[in-house]
Amino acid sequence: MNLRPRITAIISALLLLVSAALADAQNLDSSPIAKTLNQLVRGKEVRTKMPIVSDLVARRSFSNAVHYAYVDTGFYEDGTVVYHVLDSKNGTSYFVKLYVIKDTTKVLQPGSMIQVDWKISYLPDRIEIGWHSSSGSDKRGFISVMLSHGHETWPVDRIVNSLNKIITIPAIAEYESLRGELVNAESKYNVPGGTADFRLANAIAIRQVLEKLQKNRAEYIAMGMTDPQAGIFSDKLNALMPQIARLTEEARKDRVEQLRNQLQAQLPEISEVQNQVRQKPPSSLAEWHQRSESLARYTTLLDERQRLFAKLHEDNEAPSPDDMKTLNDSRAEIGTVNQALEQSHRRLQLADLNSQYGQLTKKRAQKLDAYTRAFGTNKERAALQDLNAVLGQIVTNREQAAALGDKTAATQLTQCRAEAAKYRRK
Repeated sequence: MNLRPRITAIISALLLLVSAALADAQNLDSSPIAKTLNQLVRGKEVRTKMPIVSDLVARRSFSNAVHYAYVDTGFYEDGTVVYHVLDSKNGTSYFVKLYVIKDTTKVLQPGSMIQVDWKISYLPDRIEIGWHSSSGSDKRGFISVMLSHGHETWPVDRIVNSLNKIITIPAIAEYESLRGELVNAESKYNVPGGTADFRLANAIAIRQVLEKLQKNRAEYIAMGMTDPQAGIFSDKLNALMPQIARLTEEARKDRVEQLRNQLQAQLPEISEVQNQVRQKPPSSLAEWHQRSESLARYTTLLDERQRLFAKLHEDNEAPSPDDMKTLNDSRAEIGTVNQALEQSHRRLQLADLNSQYGQLTKKRAQKLDAYTRAFGTNKERAALQDLNAVLGQIVTNREQAAALGDKTAATQLTQCRAEAAKYRRK
């Protein structure tokens, strides 16, 4: 019996089946579910929620060449977990045999960070995901969501939720985190009491979270998922906006009242400082220092008053024309008083220097007499040093007075320097 035609027919049938399976896999890979899963997790760092295996298993090809196959951790909807050695041929992966865990160091525990770096494949019996460890190690492998009969009709959400039990899906993790933020923000907002500013800040915090939730749900739905509750966030946001507007006005009124109270509270101190700076010219340097401190305090109070007026402007409450006129007049007064204080300072400094000069002149006479009496004795050198010290002080005194514009001091300075030079040469 000639078996050749029958064998050829069987081989042809098998090739057709393989071609059909490859075509089905390619069709599944381009399906909406595959596109959605790739958008959700491909290229992203995710956290594992279940133990997964990373190992390499040596394999021999038909030509006896050795190559290595990865391990696939497969998860079923009912919670069953299976491990397979995963090999590939002509770009198509397939299970070779079951894998038994013998080394627990090959297991990544829940909470490990992994990178989904390969294309997510939608195969006839599973969703296959390639990954590598984010910890810098060389650990890598595959995760599969195992599919049961009829999965072709499953909604995208069912497969996504199955995957979310294995790894964190960023869009879902963000959504869950934002829901927690919303609950926290709403609890703060609903606490009785508190200023309008405090409640406004909490209302704005709620608005920001709701806007993020809207964006998250819009992107989630755009990827093919469904969320019947997505509209709740828009409804909450629409209800919140009038409350924010009301609280904004209440907070503005509160701020304006506080600013006006601060402006009113300044007046007694401003009046007191005004009286201090408006007194007759100081008669001593100590009095001049006190007056200068009062003027500095007056300037600080006016700067603070101008800052409070600016804040009123920010809240659409302009100060009265009289308030602004008083502020400008006070600024001008500061300039006048400051100029008068500078003149007083010069006058008092000169008076002080001239008084010191008189005392130094008397001291010079005493030292010169002592030097004359000690001339030719063992006390001559010490007496000369004392005289030179006083003459040096006189020169310094006259230099300072001349620098302040005293013409008499400038004339005296020439004489004093000459005398000091004469005795330094001795």
